[in-house]
Formats: sequence, C-alpha cells, structure tokens
Amino acid sequence: MSPLTRALAVLMALAAASCSLSRLRADEAAKGEAGLLTGPVATPGRTGGNVTVALFRVGSGKPILEGLDRLTGLAGSFAFVVRAGERYVVVAFDDLDGDGKWEPGEPVAAVEGGRALAVGPRQVRIATDTVLRAGGGSGGYDLDLRAAGPGKSSEAPLALGEVASLDDPRFDPAHGEAGMWTSLAALQAGGFGLYFLEPYDPARIPVLFVHGIAGTPRDFKDVIGALDRTRFQAWVVHYASGFRLGLTAEALGRALQRLHGTLALDSLVITAHSMGGLVARGAILWLASQGEAGFVSTLVTFSTPWLGHDAAASGVKWLAVPVPAWVDMAPESEYLRSLRRPLPSGIAFHLLFGFGGGRSLAMGEANDGVITVASELASYAQEGAVRAWGFDLDHMAILSDPAPLARYAAILATIRSGRPAVR
Repeated sequence: MSPLTRALAVLMALAAASCSLSRLRADEAAKGEAGLLTGPVATPGRTGGNVTVALFRVGSGKPILEGLDRLTGLAGSFAFVVRAGERYVVVAFDDLDGDGKWEPGEPVAAVEGGRALAVGPRQVRIATDTVLRAGGGSGGYDLDLRAAGPGKSSEAPLALGEVASLDDPRFDPAHGEAGMWTSLAALQAGGFGLYFLEPYDPARIPVLFVHGIAGTPRDFKDVIGALDRTRFQAWVVHYASGFRLGLTAEALGRALQRLHGTLALDSLVITAHSMGGLVARGAILWLASQGEAGFVSTLVTFSTPWLGHDAAASGVKWLAVPVPAWVDMAPESEYLRSLRRPLPSGIAFHLLFGFGGGRSLAMGEANDGVITVASELASYAQEGAVRAWGFDLDHMAILSDPAPLARYAAILATIRSGRPAVR
C-alpha cells in the first residue's frame, strides 16, 4: 500500500492517526511563528560559482549572523526560514577564492540595498533580484564567515540542477510521508529541489517528474527506467507535499523559469502523478502569467484528482489543524478552480487514469482505489487533452504496469522535433 493510500485511509477514518496529527499540530504551530525569506541572486558572466548569502538579524544592537546559504551550481536563489516579525538584512558575495571570507574585489551586494526585511507568520517574502558586482562594499556587515559552524546553514536549502540518484536517502518514502504531515520540518531538513538524474545534455529533451502527496521521485522508478535515454533525460522535483499547492506550484514555476533562463531550453516534458498533476498544471499556468511557458511542450498526468478529493474536504471540516494541502485538494477550492484556465496553446496534454479500485463504501463510485474516476476525468481536463487513456489499474500500479508504460512511450515518441502536434 502506497503512502498516499495509507494517508487517505487514515483521513477518511479520522482515527488511528493520533501520532501523525500531533506532529501536524506541532509543525503548524511552528509555522505560526515563522516565515520564509527568499530571492534570486545573479553574478553577470557566471552561471555557477560559489555565491555565499549571509542572513543578519538586526535590531537595536550589533547585527547577529543568523544563517548562511551557499548557492552552488544552478541554484540562483537563497532561502531562509526566519522568525516572524523580526528584521533582517541579507548580504551576498561571490567567494571567488572559496575561503569563506569576502575580500575587496569579490562581487558583492546587499539584498534590496541593505533595507531591513521582515516576514509575517506563514508568509513567503520574495526579495527583488540582487545582482553582485565587483567594486562594492560589505555595507559594514562582517563577512568573515570562516568560523560559522554548520548550525548556520540555511534551513530551507534550494537545489537546482544538482545531479542525484533515485537511491538518494532524500527520496526515501518515509521522507515523502513526513513531507505531508510535517511540511515545515521537511523543508528545513531537505529543502526544495529540482534534480538531474545525470549531467545535463543539451542534445536530449528533459522530462521532469512531479510526485504527488506523500510521494517522492522514487514513485517514478519504473517510468524513468523505461525512458528512451537516447532522446530524453530525466529530471525530478522533490518537495514537502503538505504545503499549500499554490506556493508549491509557484516554487516549481520559478525553478523552471531559472533553468530556462540558464539553459535556454527548447522543449520540456512534464510528467506528473496524482496531486503532482495539480502542482504541475499550476506551475505551467504561473509560467504563462509571466509570459514564459513557451518552452513547455508536453504535459502527461497519471491519476490526477482534477476535481479534488472528498476526504480532503472532510479533513478540513473536522480537524482543527488540517494539512494545508488538503485545503486546496477539497472539491471547489479556490486553487482547483484556478486550474480550469486553459493551458497555453502549443502544449500537448495527455491524461492517463485508472479505474481498478473497484467500489468502496468510502467513495461509493468507480475509482482507482484512492481517487474517483469522476475526479480524474473532470470535463475541463478532458476538453484540453489530446486524449484520455484509461487502465484497469489502481493508483500506484499505473506507474509500473506495462500497458500505461507502453502508452507513455508512444506519447513521447510523438515528440519528433522539439514540439509535438497538439491534436
């Protein structure tokens, strides 16, 4: 039984979950005292480097170093979990010699000109773009960070383009389940990441895999294993799935925006499972709102609850502290309604669904063991799809059975010269 199936079974019964619910309450209480401060940093002429970002808490006395974030590879944004209501100044520099200390001549800048920044409880504050330039100064902040211990590292690490393996401990199923119940703690432990499963090859089309609630990239092991590696390369996103879906979708959209700007992508295929389809569609629509969705060629979803899930609505109704993502998974939520907007023209959308769950007392209608067929086949989703394919399989088996894997391979085979035919 998958983590998602277990989680929904617990929710529908609203029993035998006292430990998970206790962890959830503690995590949500911690969110009430914290916010997320993030923003992009760039150094002209360099796409990698060793940018170090220092977070200082400021007040009436001497500034206190609260955190460090070292941006390596393609990760061009810092992120810090900060105490709500406190004031912070963020200073970044390109540590050219890697000694952990800013020296004159190394590109440097204070975020938003050194203005003190504050974040409200449960809020995300995105600072304006920061461009590092040589010849600047530290603004009086001590940027000799050599003595800073590991406890000063960012509590919300962002990974972008880091090469990883599906066997990476971060992708263990237990971490996926923790990401639903304790999303803040999961963010602090593992951050948000878009990983490459092999070094980037501009000659092959990237395929990004987006997991669902309580899931991890390992859910796609068989799908990725069947990928034609002569034409495609696999990327995976790993996120704490308990957060509100709009926040996660925008984070994914911003990560893709950064990758597109850095790698000049011609084509990207996005493949998503379950709630991951809601996140993926939201990310595409966010990119479209920025006028930057043109590089996305194909969206393929497996067993996505386009109309939400009644169990999520029950959790929101009956639990004093529900998982935040359930708010958006409840039928007719504001987030679900926002997804009814058409995808940008030119994106080929393929909808795969399962109906092998039989009939249960909990759902009372055709389903895949977790999601009703009616939710999988929402009219707006069907109307925008090239085609919908159904399989007599349950919610997780659709990711491993030969029949849907063959259909998926046939879909990818239609991508001949960067962009497939939409119809």
